[in-house]
Amino acid sequence: MKKVKEEVKKLPNYEEVEKMLQEKMNEWRVKTEEYCNYVKMPDMVDETIPILDAIIMKSMNKQKLRKDISEDYNFIIDEMKKMGAIKTIAKLTEGEMKPQLVYKGRETNPQLVGRSELAFYSLAILTALGYHFGMPVIMDEVGNNLDKDKFPMFFNLAIGFKNMERFRRNKILQYVFVVLDRPDFNLDGWVKELAEKGEIEIYEVKEGNIKKKELIS
Repeated sequence: MKKVKEEVKKLPNYEEVEKMLQEKMNEWRVKTEEYCNYVKMPDMVDETIPILDAIIMKSMNKQKLRKDISEDYNFIIDEMKKMGAIKTIAKLTEGEMKPQLVYKGRETNPQLVGRSELAFYSLAILTALGYHFGMPVIMDEVGNNLDKDKFPMFFNLAIGFKNMERFRRNKILQYVFVVLDRPDFNLDGWVKELAEKGEIEIYEVKEGNIKKKELIS
């Protein structure tokens, strides 16, 4: 083996090629470390945003997309009103992405809207955006602003939208909800029922590890 290595080193440009390969390996190692360093991530995101913006602007009809998102959002809001999840209606006008808040026929101030209703508005707009962009709906600390009655309703609405024909035309809606441990996230009650129907899956995070939680029947 030693003799073979000595013969290889006699090849033309061997040392130059070896040096180049080592430099590339070191370069990729640094890149890998940067991708694993969350402090570096904002810089990388800033570099990619103009590129993604250019791609989006050239590949879609912006006005039509806004119209479609507004229509689906307003449909979701109507469904939430029927279910009793919200009392204040937050509707988007065509072409605008800022909702108009109406309570009992009158426009109202956003500061007067309850925190639980704001949570449902978030679910509505993220569902519409998630559907049209084919991305999962990710919401952190779900339930922090919901009382025990509205908490299961929040999940049932999301499941209803996921299974609705309107939102299964071209894509499949996916939801990822992060829930802090709390008594009314009842693993022996409504949560278990939804899991047994195959509507949700529960994963537990402990010490940085994620593991699927099996609910005992």
